Amino acid sequence: PRIWDTYYPLKEALDCAAILADLLCGMAYFKEALIYYRLSRDIQGNSPSRLANIALCHCMLQEFDQARKIVDQLRTDGCESRFTAFIMSQFSRQLSTEATLSK
Repeated sequence: PRIWDTYYPLKEALDCAAILADLLCGMAYFKEALIYYRLSRDIQGNSPSRLANIALCHCMLQEFDQARKIVDQLRTDGCESRFTAFIMSQFSRQLSTEATLSK
């Protein structure tokens, strides 16, 4: 991503990568948003909200197997939130279908 080429993370409180990811996600550029959510994760570390956003992008890209793994991880870690529940409610059929097909 060209916009990121000149950015140097300084461990500042503002998570610029996540802000860019949120913007891209809001514009339905889910593949590009994933790039920045992953950069954010690499710089700031994992967080339940970041992982949920990554799962949502995977769902929107119809990559349900990857989304299910993340949602399962959040549940296992006891980090299920309203956002995770929303993802499950919106994509429950696809996520459960993928779970059945992948076994």
